[in-house]
Amino acid sequence: MKTISGTPVSRFSFGTMQFGGKADAAASGEMFAACRDAGINFFDTAF
Repeated sequence: MKTISGTPVSRFSFGTMQFGGKADAAASGEMFAACRDAGINFFDTAF
């Protein structure tokens, strides 16, 4: 993982736009857990 600001951020991000009602809480939690398990720690929460 490359650091620029001293905070380690994954090269890949996960966009959460679909969490706004299209995905239920259980599915959203599973997707979040899968990302974290894969080392992703950058989540785009813009809507």
